[in-house]
Amino acid sequence: MSDTSEKLQEQEVMNLDFTEVAQSLHEPNSSQVTNNIEPEDHSQTSCTAKRYKLDKNIEASTSIVTLHSIHTSGTKESNDIDSEEETIEQIDNGISEPLHDTAILIMSVVLKDIDHALYNFILSDKRALKYILSGKVLNLETEMTDYQKDNPYDLKEIDEIVDHVIIFGVRFYLVKWKNWSKGFCTWECFNDICNSQHLLGDNVKDKTNDSKQLRKIDGMHIILSRRFVSKMFNLFRTEDGLALPTISIEDLSGLFDNINIGCEMRQMAFKRNLDSYLGVISLNCFQYIQSNELKQWEITINVLSNSYNIKVENNMDLEGPPDTIVYATKYIYGKNVNISNDLVIGCECTDNCKNSTKCCNERVGYSRLYDSNKCIIVDPGYPIFECNKNCKCNTDCYNRVVQLGSTVRISIYKTEKCGWGVKASEYIEKGRFIALYTGKIITIEESKTRLKENASLSEYMWNLDFDDKHNYEYIIDGSKYANFTRFINHSCNSNLNVYTVRINCLDKTLPELALFASKNILTGEQLTVNYFFGSNKNKIGKKTGIRCLCNEKNCQGYYF
Repeated sequence: MSDTSEKLQEQEVMNLDFTEVAQSLHEPNSSQVTNNIEPEDHSQTSCTAKRYKLDKNIEASTSIVTLHSIHTSGTKESNDIDSEEETIEQIDNGISEPLHDTAILIMSVVLKDIDHALYNFILSDKRALKYILSGKVLNLETEMTDYQKDNPYDLKEIDEIVDHVIIFGVRFYLVKWKNWSKGFCTWECFNDICNSQHLLGDNVKDKTNDSKQLRKIDGMHIILSRRFVSKMFNLFRTEDGLALPTISIEDLSGLFDNINIGCEMRQMAFKRNLDSYLGVISLNCFQYIQSNELKQWEITINVLSNSYNIKVENNMDLEGPPDTIVYATKYIYGKNVNISNDLVIGCECTDNCKNSTKCCNERVGYSRLYDSNKCIIVDPGYPIFECNKNCKCNTDCYNRVVQLGSTVRISIYKTEKCGWGVKASEYIEKGRFIALYTGKIITIEESKTRLKENASLSEYMWNLDFDDKHNYEYIIDGSKYANFTRFINHSCNSNLNVYTVRINCLDKTLPELALFASKNILTGEQLTVNYFFGSNKNKIGKKTGIRCLCNEKNCQGYYF
C-alpha cells in the first residue's frame, strides 16, 4: 500500500481496500477497458444524455482557452436565459426542472503550460478527458451522501456568491467563503448551499443577460469543493508548505482501466478513488501555479527594493500575490500636496560625524541617534534628523541609516488568522532599522473621500500628525502603493516602534515614517507594530474600531 493511499484511506477520504486495488491494477483481464471505451447506457437522466452527446466527440470539447488560476475563474459574462421569476422559482423548488446549460467544461491553458507529468497525461489520455469534460467527476447523477444531506454549508460561512453557471442541467455557484482568501473560492452545487437562497437569487438576478455563447469553465477547478480543499490542507500542510502525496501515472491509468470492471459496488469504490486522485492532482496543479506566481512577485519586489532580502511564502491556502497594490519603495505624492523647496543646511563634521557636537542630530538635542552598530538609541517620540545631501560626510557616516535602506532579511507570509504578515528571517537586534512605511501622500479631504468610496482602508492610513495632532495636513495611504511594511500586522504588545525621520526635506508636515525594532526579535517571529501610536486610545471603542486579534494580555480589544 502506498503512503498516499494509506494516508487518504485513514482520513476517510478514500474507502477502498488499497491492497486489493494495487493488486487488481496489474492483473491481466480479458475485459479490461481500453482507451476506446464503448459508451454505456445514457437513457437515465438529462445529465447523462447531455454527457453522452458530448462523449461522442470528446476531442472537439478539449479546446484550450486561457483561464486564470483557481481564484479568478469568475467573470461577468452569463448565458442564463431563464427569466428572473422562473429562476427564483426553480431555486425554491430545489432546481427540479431541467435547465439550459450556460457553460461547458474545458482544460485550462494555464495548467497546460506547467511541467506537470500527471496533468500532461490527463491531456493526452482520451479516457481522462472524457471523464472530466463529460462531468462524470462531478457525480451529477449520484444521490447526496447522508453527510451532505445532514451538513449543507452554513449560511454564516458564505461571504459572497461570486458567479453561477449551469452545467449538464445542474447549477454550480462560485462561492467566496468568510475567513477564507480569494484563493479558496470554490464551485459548489445547489444542494450544498441551499440554505443561502436569498444570496443565490440575488446572484442569478445580477448575472442574467442575453448572451448566447457558452461559458468555458476549467474542468480541473470545478473538481475542488471546499470540503475537499480544506481536508487536503488539514492533512498535508507542513511548515514548509502543502506537501501533497505523490501519485504515479501507472496508478492513475490503472484506475481508468478498472473503473468499469466488476460489480457495481467495486466500480463505485474505484470511482471514489479516481475522484480523490484527480482532486489531489488538481490541487497540486493550482499549488504549482501559485508557487510560481509568488516566486515571480518575490523577484519583482527584490529588484524594486535593490536587495535580495525579501522572501514570500504561503503555506496556508492557494492565494497568490496581492493584486491590489503597486510595490513602492518611496512616497508617491498625490494632488494638492505641496513639497517644500527650502534649502537644506548640511553639517561641516569631520571623521564622518563620529564625535561631532554640531551635527544634524543636534536639532533634537541628542549628540548621537545611533550606536556604533547603527541601532537607534533615542526613545520613541523624538524626531530623527539624519545627515543630508549637503553634508560633508559620506555614506559611512554614523548619522546615515534610514536613507541607506533596509538590510534586514524578512519573509512576507500568510498567517492563520490575520491575512498576510511579515516575519523575521534572521535574528534582529533591538534598535535595528527595519524599513520605511511607504504609500501615497494625500490630503485630509482626499482621505475622507477615499474612505467614503471604499477606495482605501483605514488600517493602511497613518496621519502625519506627529508635530501637531490638531493641525496636520497630510495622510500617508498604503492601501494601493506600499512596500512590505503594509503587511506588518498590529499587536498591542508590538516589537517595532515608529519614528519620524527628516533627511532632505525638513518640512514638518512631510516626515518619513521609519520602523525600528523595539526589542530583540528571534528568527521566525512575526513583526508587529502598535497601530495605537497614531490614535487617541480613549476614543477607541467597539463601534468605531477594528477588532484586534493579537491575544496579548494588554490587548485593547479594538484599534482605530
